[in-house]
Amino acid sequence: MGSGIASVLAGAGLTTKVLEPAAPVRERALQHIRESLAKKRSLSSAERETALNGLKLTDDRNTLLDSDFVIEAIVEDLA
Repeated sequence: MGSGIASVLAGAGLTTKVLEPAAPVRERALQHIRESLAKKRSLSSAERETALNGLKLTDDRNTLLDSDFVIEAIVEDLA
């Protein structure tokens, strides 16, 4: 879910940071975001490139300190 939110924000031109401690999960998130942006017909290739350039995936919480807005997305086990 977090990568979907990040994709929408990055696609809207916002600088977007994704905090994920696990490297394999970060890689999957980046792949999902790339695929999602590629499917957006409303974005030009230049806009896609700008979105990806404004995207930062990290495992360092300190990178969030200068953020104006933070969204926490977690997986919930409702069973």
